[in-house]
Formats: sequence, structure tokens, C-alpha cells
Amino acid sequence: MESKVKPMQPDHLKPNDSDEETEGGEGEGTGDGPGKKKESATGAGGAGGGKGNGDAGGSGGAHGGGNSKPSIPIRYRTFAQDSATGVYTVTVVPERQPATDAMLVISTVGDDQKAPAEIKSARLASGEDIHVAQTGVLGPLKLTTDAPVKLEVVLLEPLRVAMEVSAHEA
Repeated sequence: MESKVKPMQPDHLKPNDSDEETEGGEGEGTGDGPGKKKESATGAGGAGGGKGNGDAGGSGGAHGGGNSKPSIPIRYRTFAQDSATGVYTVTVVPERQPATDAMLVISTVGDDQKAPAEIKSARLASGEDIHVAQTGVLGPLKLTTDAPVKLEVVLLEPLRVAMEVSAHEA
């Protein structure tokens, strides 16, 4: 039996007409809705994976699932104020003009994984406390292009990590 080796690529880069093939005949579809699966299985076993037209990962919410609110394009910068105590400064500026209330999703990023940041507390540079809605989610905050929003975020565990920030409508 000849073995085929295909390079891996993200689903959004895969041509729409390519079929998923899995070893052993079992696999997962890549997000197509019910009733639209085109089966393509190799080997003995069950049904193969589906053709990938759907959104496999959602739009990236606090826990990697889909977030029902639209995302807001932002620019951000994070840096450790004091990594020994887990204090970070986060600066956020929206890329578009209309002022809007937003929920910020803060994630810690490693070499091969991303996880919601475990935040102990957060406050604006002015000293006003910010509500920590759930693990890694802050807000709502008013975002405007007039002035950047500067936050002080304290992690539950004092770690030195890279952070990623995204914003969604509140």
C-alpha cells in the first residue's frame, strides 16, 4: 500500500474543491453544515471527513469558540511593568473612528499555544477599576480613536508571557 504524505495547511488556505482524506477512514469535517458533506474515505472504516466550506474555529472568543459579537479591529501593545508580580501595561487603539463599547479578550501566547489570560484585576491608567467578566475578558470599555486606552492588568500568577489582545462589541 502506498502512503501519501500531504503538507498540512490551515483550512482557510485549502482550495474549496479538495477533499479531506484520513487514515483509517475516520475523520472530522471542517465545519460544513449538516447535509452538505461530501464523503471521501480511504481504508476500511466509517465515513470520511467533509468538504470544508464552514468556519472551523469560529471567530475566536474568550475560549476559542465563536463569539456572537462582531470583532473590532484594534492596534495594541502589551509589556511587563513588573513581571515578578505579574503586572502588565496594555494599550489599545481602535483602527476605525466610531466610538464603541468593547469587551477586550486578553490571551497569553506561547511558542505553540494560546490560552485566555488568568487576570486577577484590571484598571485604567486613571485608577478606575475594570470589570473582569470571565477568564481573559475585560470590560465593557469605551474605545475611541481620539486617545488610546491604557490599562494595568495584574495576572493571577506572576508570569512573564507574551500577550495577544482582541476586541469585540459589548
